[in-house]
Amino acid sequence: MLQYSRLPAGGREQKKTETESPDAAFVGMRFEFTSYERTDGWLHPADADGCAGQGIRLSEFVAAIPCFTPQVAIATESGSQLAGNLQAGARVLTRDHGAQTVHWVGRRRFGWRELGLNPALRPIRIVAGALGDGVPAADMLVSPNHRFLAALPGQYLTDETERLWQARSLLGREGVTRVDAPQIEYVQLLLERHELVLSEGAWSESFQPSAARLAALAPESRAEILAKVPALLGGAADIFAPVRPEAVAVDAD
Repeated sequence: MLQYSRLPAGGREQKKTETESPDAAFVGMRFEFTSYERTDGWLHPADADGCAGQGIRLSEFVAAIPCFTPQVAIATESGSQLAGNLQAGARVLTRDHGAQTVHWVGRRRFGWRELGLNPALRPIRIVAGALGDGVPAADMLVSPNHRFLAALPGQYLTDETERLWQARSLLGREGVTRVDAPQIEYVQLLLERHELVLSEGAWSESFQPSAARLAALAPESRAEILAKVPALLGGAADIFAPVRPEAVAVDAD
């Protein structure tokens, strides 16, 4: 059971509804939205009686959601493979360190109720060529917070100008749109470090398990990651430092 309450700043609770939980580990979850656009707020785990526990920022929850969709083609040392077919042990091609081993593959599904309640979960479509000449090579769907490598506006791509741009920050560019999908599955890849992998000919990030993102994962997913990378128990700052600086952009609505 998932409940949400839409709470404008300083206002009263406006609306509640129920639907299935996207995490089997939770009996339920409650969204508290602090904006009318339902793009910011808090997520609280809830017990069978509807009592909410300690919450996390909605932005942190969304950031922890696996980012590719299953039909995105990922370059591996044995050729192109769909993200949905990759398993732990696969070797994917990275921009900085050649072929690297996938240690964990995360998956998360959302139905029409979750996508309807929370627009921040809806996927972003990037059509072929929207990010440059032949980049990506084919249309692709990703989660809104998934980050791509690009140069600062008006500059060529160099070591000094490379930045990570969230897909949602690219909304408004020709060929980049939010999709009203009835359901969606997201897939994420954890490597030895934060890397840039080649997805449909575009460089985009692997999973970066910051403390906030680990906390926002389902308990079973978090346990799997910590079992594979126990050093994360001591913090992820040094092990998974950002592969590139993140661009600062005004979010598109």
